[in-house]
Amino acid sequence: MRLRRGRRSLRDTMRAGLAAQRLYAAGVADDDPRRAANTERLDRLAASIAPKRNRVVRPVDGKPAQPLERDIQKACLMLLRVHPKVAAVWRQNSGTFTEQNQDGSMRYISAHTMPGLPDIMGFLKGGRMFAFEVKRPGNRATPLQQAFIDRANAAGALAAVVTDAAELPALLG
Repeated sequence: MRLRRGRRSLRDTMRAGLAAQRLYAAGVADDDPRRAANTERLDRLAASIAPKRNRVVRPVDGKPAQPLERDIQKACLMLLRVHPKVAAVWRQNSGTFTEQNQDGSMRYISAHTMPGLPDIMGFLKGGRMFAFEVKRPGNRATPLQQAFIDRANAAGALAAVVTDAAELPALLG
């Protein structure tokens, strides 16, 4: 049973109810005429519980849904943290967030270090810097992100747009 936001799913609730009904039905005597009808009813109930869906399919065209950018970033960071050629790696956060002042008013705080900074940055063990912009399959880097990648490559760093964590070992060489 898996809790989702502190509550049981409908499938888990139905399965628990079915298990309780089967337990009560087991206490009925073997010669009771209701036993066969009860068993048949419980089997129908068990068949009505939908199986778990493992794959999300887009309703528009039925194709599998693409992974989210945050999931690709997480997979890339996990791979880079254990890669033998990587000395250090981090997620470069940027953006704007709000904070409440003492008087109750809100203020905006900008956490931009520079325009176009990639999502993942780090150093290889030889001292070479790397920067990877993570995108969903089929998406492209913005002009500012592509300009940063081009400048970093021209300066001797390793920079690229990554759409899957499986691309990283080939990029790191």
